[in-house]
Amino acid sequence: ESASPAVGAPLVRLFEASRAAARGEPYPSADVRIGRLRALGTLLRGNAEPLAEAVSRDFGNRSRHETQLLELFPALEAVAQAQRHVRAWMRPRRRATSMWFLPGTSRLLPQPLGVAGIVVPWNYPIFLAVGALVAALAAGNRALVKMSETTPATGALLEHLVEAAYPGGEVRVVNGGPEVAQAFCQLPFDHLLFTGSTVVGRHVMR
Repeated sequence: ESASPAVGAPLVRLFEASRAAARGEPYPSADVRIGRLRALGTLLRGNAEPLAEAVSRDFGNRSRHETQLLELFPALEAVAQAQRHVRAWMRPRRRATSMWFLPGTSRLLPQPLGVAGIVVPWNYPIFLAVGALVAALAAGNRALVKMSETTPATGALLEHLVEAAYPGGEVRVVNGGPEVAQAFCQLPFDHLLFTGSTVVGRHVMR
């Protein structure tokens, strides 16, 4: 079952814009990737309190200390680790060559996929969005992030903050209910990361 055109068409346009941009810059340099990661870290550090407040509203008064310890701090550490290691992750690696192809040599060349889709569950919405996003950006991809409809305050705030932090559209946040999620998962992403239950996964990906 396909989503209605009113839901699907805007997502298709958003995806096509991201894919066109990825094809125009298929191999972002280490400096570009680090800059995108740094922007994410700046977003989190500069908005830690508003993000904790948004999560608290979504959960009916969840402890801000819990959000800081289990979401914001690990997310910032993930950003920092990726910034430290991204150059090494991009480096070509030698691999063994079969005797049938000697004296040739073999190398593994890490390359971006293009546009990653990230479907975020409700329980730890900041960390589970940022953790996947860090991996996508470090790998040189662009990303579309679908937040859970059960955390609307967090999703709306992240959508606003991400749009300001990435004026070039490298990352965009999508909000909406199950119909939006289903349309999102039907987009031809180069990689789709879904975190959630089997029941929900079967529904949105059918």
